[in-house]
Amino acid sequence: MEFCFPTQRRRVVTREEILTDCLRSTFAEAELVEGQPRLVTRRNNDLQEKVQEHQRTDIKIGAKIFLNQYTEGGLAEAVEKLFDTLNVSFLDNLILAYHPRSAATDNGVESNGEVKEGVIEWAVGTDNAVSQLKKLWSTLERYAADGKIGQLGIADLDVESLRDLFEASSVHPTIAQINLAACCVVPPQLQEYCGQNDIQLLTHSDPQELLPRQVLTDLDLAAYHATWTTRYQVHIKCRGVLAAKGFIVSLANHK
Repeated sequence: MEFCFPTQRRRVVTREEILTDCLRSTFAEAELVEGQPRLVTRRNNDLQEKVQEHQRTDIKIGAKIFLNQYTEGGLAEAVEKLFDTLNVSFLDNLILAYHPRSAATDNGVESNGEVKEGVIEWAVGTDNAVSQLKKLWSTLERYAADGKIGQLGIADLDVESLRDLFEASSVHPTIAQINLAACCVVPPQLQEYCGQNDIQLLTHSDPQELLPRQVLTDLDLAAYHATWTTRYQVHIKCRGVLAAKGFIVSLANHK
């Protein structure tokens, strides 16, 4: 089941609250498109019209895909659904946030997704995370090689994992995001490595999991888990104006 919706203008505090608010609004005025998978959208969705109001060269489209499980097919699906939802064939930049659930989380112990101040911990308790990330990255590389994505970025890697990914890739990451909780004490090695390899180091405030189990339960979706979640933004270049933003969510039944 997939949900496509622009965000509302209501002021909320966290990314999780924004997404939850959007899902509630979508359910309140939902239009169900039958098929496999089923697609739930808002009625009278004018997203594509907003994007098409401007020449493609006059807008900048950026997106971030959140994965909490290893799925190459799911990542490709997320990219294709983004192209389809916005009715475009090129993204200026795409950032991957891959936070595989640890064995403890899968066994029912929820992770709160918090980031310790001054500490970058990535894929703690998960085996083969770097190997999985490299395979996921190769999926994005194919889009970049085909001229469909301009810049590729990665979120929340420690310097060792970033180095492994960089050296193994044919299309190198040019953006590295770290959580705001660690930004005041950016590890010197990470800062130095990004500087040496022309990687733009940016901060963010996203949780590791946008749709944790408790949020889905509160939305009466306890039987589902998020396969992937995408956040997109469309800016008008010359004015720096945000023309559109929103989320696309893919949910699957627990098996």
